Amino acid sequence: SLLRTKLDSLQASNGYSRGRYEVTHAPMDTDLVSDSKYFEILHERRADLDFLMPQFYNGYTRAGVDGFDGTGAGQMTASSIYSSLANDMFDNEPNKVVFGHCISDCSGTGSNVNANQAVQIQQEIKAFNNGEFECNGGAFFWVATHDVGGGWSDAVVSEVSLSAGCSNSQTTSSTSSSTTTTTTTTTATPAPSKAPTSPPNPEPTYEPTSTHPTEVPTIVTSAPSQAPTFPPTPQPTTSMPTSEPTSMPITSPPSAEPTA
Repeated sequence: SLLRTKLDSLQASNGYSRGRYEVTHAPMDTDLVSDSKYFEILHERRADLDFLMPQFYNGYTRAGVDGFDGTGAGQMTASSIYSSLANDMFDNEPNKVVFGHCISDCSGTGSNVNANQAVQIQQEIKAFNNGEFECNGGAFFWVATHDVGGGWSDAVVSEVSLSAGCSNSQTTSSTSSSTTTTTTTTTATPAPSKAPTSPPNPEPTYEPTSTHPTEVPTIVTSAPSQAPTFPPTPQPTTSMPTSEPTSMPITSPPSAEPTA
């Protein structure tokens, strides 16, 4: 994509050497069913994505109540959407899928997940299908201001850090040319979306992304002005006299004495 190309070019020009600039999306689970246009677009551009952050709240799934692989409160299992993303959108890369939780801002849809529930969900992700997703992308949550004293994130970080770095030796999607490092994160995402009322737009909307590593600022300065130059002042010259000095005046001898 143009965004990926521009970011790679920027990185090459400014010498940033801590991995490539990251591009991610944080869509609702309802937008990620396999027959959606959004899924198709992301699949086509999967090599440009460093990871995906699906919001498993306010949509089809209720993992806090049903668990990772159950239904009842939710219309679909979280595991079915997660599996589709890891294996179909990406090329068997669960390390690119970061599971999204809502701490306390989603009571209207019954999607709130406390720290213990989140830890349980992350453990179930690792154990699913005999460890198929043991090496996964970790977790994120909404919203940081509700993580009072870091109690929620401390518990979840303790769990997801157990498998941090597990994908360092794995390669990325088949159309990508670089390796991927697992991103284990507990950062906040944009405000949770409301339950969908209409199908997603057929065309993608490109938005600037924010990822947890901050881009190194590029400082652009103008070329220094050249020091002013002045033509050298000519040395003073003294003209030579134009003629020989004038000789002393010559007077005629006095006339003869007058005669009487």
